[in-house]
Amino acid sequence: MNCKRILLLITAVLIVGSLFSQNYNEKLLVKYTDKELTQMQKENTAQLDVLDYFVTEGFNIVDMPDKPIEYMELVKVNPKTGQVDADYQITIADLESFNPLEFNCMFDSGKSTYYKVGDTGKLIIVESYFRLQNKAENKKRVKNLNR
Repeated sequence: MNCKRILLLITAVLIVGSLFSQNYNEKLLVKYTDKELTQMQKENTAQLDVLDYFVTEGFNIVDMPDKPIEYMELVKVNPKTGQVDADYQITIADLESFNPLEFNCMFDSGKSTYYKVGDTGKLIIVESYFRLQNKAENKKRVKNLNR
């Protein structure tokens, strides 16, 4: 009897704890505080979904094309202040767990944007906000269907 009560109590604590704890993407936490993300989730869930999708799947890293392309140079920035770190040398290692919030990488409302990754021979393609929004919504729908 005591064992059942203890088990019930532990289960209740775990359920309540999981309801109140927020699990935000680690990549978002480099720029936003837990409080800011919680507020965003309450006021504008769609925006949070787009940002989450952006930092995980909203970009593609490809080889630099041979043809001329309009691009911006990728630079390291302080996610909190937006200040550029002019001395930082971007390498292939930066692309292994790439977080666009740590660089000047951002989406545009109507078109894809392109960023040359230093002297690595790589290019980052960031999809437009509308494509990111659409893909984030689709991902959420699929996730809800699988529940």
